[in-house]
Amino acid sequence: MENKKTSSNGIDVLHRPCQRGTVAHLIAGTTSLQNHLVLGCIYPETAGVIAVADYPTREWSKREIKDAGRMLGRTVPYDSDMAGAVAAFNVAHNWRAAHAYPLMRERIRLTTISKGLTAGRIKRMDSIRKKLRRSPISLDRMQDLAGIRAILPTMEDVNRVRRRYSEDLRTSDYVAEPKPGGYRSIHLIKPFDEAGAGAMYRGQKVEIQLRTHLQHVWATAVEAIGNMRGEDLKAGEGNRGWLRLLTLMSGVIAEREGLPQGADVPMDQAERNAELRDLCHSLSAIAALTSFRSVVRETESRSGSGFYLVQMNAETGEVTVSAQSSFRMGESSYNSMVDSGERQQSILVAVDSMAALRAAYPNYFLDVATFIELLADATNINMGLTAPIPTSAIDRLSLDFLKAWKR
Repeated sequence: MENKKTSSNGIDVLHRPCQRGTVAHLIAGTTSLQNHLVLGCIYPETAGVIAVADYPTREWSKREIKDAGRMLGRTVPYDSDMAGAVAAFNVAHNWRAAHAYPLMRERIRLTTISKGLTAGRIKRMDSIRKKLRRSPISLDRMQDLAGIRAILPTMEDVNRVRRRYSEDLRTSDYVAEPKPGGYRSIHLIKPFDEAGAGAMYRGQKVEIQLRTHLQHVWATAVEAIGNMRGEDLKAGEGNRGWLRLLTLMSGVIAEREGLPQGADVPMDQAERNAELRDLCHSLSAIAALTSFRSVVRETESRSGSGFYLVQMNAETGEVTVSAQSSFRMGESSYNSMVDSGERQQSILVAVDSMAALRAAYPNYFLDVATFIELLADATNINMGLTAPIPTSAIDRLSLDFLKAWKR
C-alpha cells in the first residue's frame, strides 16, 4: 500500500500501513515540510503515529451505557448485586476509554491552532459519578468524558483560537457570564467528525476549554485548595470563607484582564480588597497556602505515548507520576486504582512532557505559587516568608520550540 495524503480538520494526514498491517496516521504540521507535529510537540524530521488499533472502541450499546450510568449514579449495591456493580463499572470504563482516540486527534488540532500549551484528560470515574448524582444527564450523553484545554497568554489569544472553530459548536462562554463561584473559561463541545479509519468514533464529543494563563491559575488553585482541605470547592461545597475568598480573587484577575468582575464582587476596588484582606487574616490564608508542599516521584520523565498517570495524595503531599508506553497500559493502571474523595486522586492525562504536565495540572502538584503572589499583591499583605515562593510551573515552562513556528 502506497502512502496517501489527505486533509482532516485542517491538518495534513499521511496514511500508511503500520507494522500490524492496519492504517496509521502520520500527522504533519502544515506550516513547514521540515517540521512534523508529534502529539502536540514539534520535532524536526520526525512524525508522530496515532494508530486507531492502539485505542479502545465502544463495546456496549447506548442503552447498556445509560443503564450502567444509572447504577453508578446511586450508591453501588455491592452487597446485594456485586456482579451487576462490576458489570456497570466495566461498561463505564470502556465508554470513557473509547474517547481517547478523539481526544488525541482533537488535541493535535488544538495545538496546531493555538500554538501554545495544550493538555487532555479522560474524565475521572469519581468525577463522572459525582456528575451523574448531581445532574439529570445520563452517561451515554455526557459531553466532557474527553476534555482538552489550551492555556493562552491573553483573551485576545483565546478569542483568536475560538474563531478558528465553527460558530455552530455548542458554546458555554463563562468569560462573558462567569459561573457563580467565579470560574472563567470558554467551553466548546465538538462532535468528532473524522472520516476513514477513525470514522467509528464519529459523533463522540470532545470538550475544548480555552482559558488565559491567569484564569488557569485561579481554576487550578481552586482544585489544589480543595484537595488540601478535602472539600469540593470546585462544586461550591466547603468552607464559606474560602469560597468567598476565591470568588473575590476571580474578580481581581478579571480586573487585571479588563473583564467584568461579576455580580458577586464589589465594584469598588478598595472595598473588594478590604474584604479580601479580612478573609486572609481570618483564614490565615497565605500561611495555609504557603504550607502546601509536594514530593514528586517520577518513574520515567518522557512518555512515548504522550500519556502520564498521576497519583496525588494530599494527606502525605506525595505525587507519583509514571510515563505510559501506551494509552491502553495507562488506562489499565488507572482502572486498578481507588480514589478517596478530594484528597487522594488519580488521573490519566495527555501532555508532551513533565514540564507541560506541571504547567497544565499544577493542582496535582499542590502548586499555588502564582495565586499566592496575586493574593498578596491584592491585599498588600507582607508575607514574611523565610524562603521565596517557588516559581509556578507554568512560568518555568519553556516554549522556545514555538519560536520557529511560522505564523
